Amino acid sequence: MKKLLLLLAAVGMIFTACEAGGGLDENGNGNPSGTEQPGGGNQGGEEIPADKTHAIKFQDENTKLLCTLHWDENEDGELSYEEAAAVTDLGTAFKGSSILDFTELKYFTSLEKIADSAFMGCASLVKITLPEQLTIIGASAFNSCTNLKKIAIPNAVTEIGDHTFSGCYSLASITIPDSVAKIGDSAFGACTSLTSITIPDSVTSIGSSAFSGCSSLTSVTIPDSVTSIGSSAFSGCSSLTSVYCKPTTPPTFGSGALPTNNASLIIYVPTDSVNAYKAKDGWKDYADYIKPYNF
Repeated sequence: MKKLLLLLAAVGMIFTACEAGGGLDENGNGNPSGTEQPGGGNQGGEEIPADKTHAIKFQDENTKLLCTLHWDENEDGELSYEEAAAVTDLGTAFKGSSILDFTELKYFTSLEKIADSAFMGCASLVKITLPEQLTIIGASAFNSCTNLKKIAIPNAVTEIGDHTFSGCYSLASITIPDSVAKIGDSAFGACTSLTSITIPDSVTSIGSSAFSGCSSLTSVTIPDSVTSIGSSAFSGCSSLTSVYCKPTTPPTFGSGALPTNNASLIIYVPTDSVNAYKAKDGWKDYADYIKPYNF
């Protein structure tokens, strides 16, 4: 019966438009001033207690509602640290929901992958903290999370899937760790608030349209480890003026990988490799933009 009541509550709360403020303060950090968030237990920002049967205190009531609906095993209306730690797959439990804050996701310590489309269409989501043990962020996992402003990718992640952050228009800051080897197709497509990106030395492949439509992107650094850059990888990056391309051997370069309508664009490549880049298929289309640089 309790599960049924929670399900009915979810229908009424999760997929309705949030009121202004939506349970976050003016900084997007939890409760409005002077109010107490129900739920008991420890705050989402605190360390896991020794007694893991304690209830997690969620910053967002909608997030708590969905978590208890799916993973409250003892049906007490709360989610304990122990119950959170037992979850191995979020599935699409949050897809299209109106959650605002999920900093408590870090307590889901058995998760190794964020499922495909897990948070797709969560247009109200502002804050989320990913668990440290994650290795894969699935395809379209955060697609169209239009209010997500920043996210730190855990150090164990090796793959950012196709379309993972596509359409995250407010995403202005992202940390990509040295563990990531692949950036999928359209992974950051149309992230129009992203101004700069440093791709770590671990990355070997940048997918097609990976940063396509990032119209505020002004600078990008491509590490020596990259061997392939997909078609249209940076197409539509109308503000891009500086590309620092470190590989001494020109990476495989898909058609239209860089914008061609920006007269201010400069592609810096290793001094001894200028001629190799200018002669390489794909790169030779940008011969006039290629300049020597001592990395």
